[in-house]
Amino acid sequence: MTTLSRATARDLMRTELVTLSPDDTIEAALAALSDAGITGAPVMGNDGRLIGALTLTDIAQPEHTDQDRVRTRPGESVRVVTTSVEADEFEEEEKIENKEDYSPELLGQTLVSEWMSDRVIAVSPNASLRTVCRTLVDGDVHRVFVTENGRLIGVVSAMDVARLLAGMPR
Repeated sequence: MTTLSRATARDLMRTELVTLSPDDTIEAALAALSDAGITGAPVMGNDGRLIGALTLTDIAQPEHTDQDRVRTRPGESVRVVTTSVEADEFEEEEKIENKEDYSPELLGQTLVSEWMSDRVIAVSPNASLRTVCRTLVDGDVHRVFVTENGRLIGVVSAMDVARLLAGMPR
């Protein structure tokens, strides 16, 4: 196990990644996120370069919502993910990635490129644990991408850092 003082992004990063294309529909993106059990994924350009990210937070942006609900069809909506903490347990009330809650029109016509964030926050594979944590906090994000020579090689999430600090395996 890596010691905290020597931990780097390379030690923490996951390399088996779900990636999205800007031309994917939101339906395909939600299915990919749901199948992988993750809340966000990098968006890769046709040249293989990292061009952004799409997260459930991006999907739930105010311009996509109506009174804390994601619009599906005119006059219809679904609840956004909310969690509550009781007795050290997280209880998920509803899942935004449940594709059955969306209209076929929204799912099939909206592209990842329309809702993704083009703000890419990345660190080098040799970035220290401290640098990774500062980057997460300064960027106000839940994951940082690990890039080498302009190419995506991994991702470190806040959960990866928490697992390391808790002494838990991946």
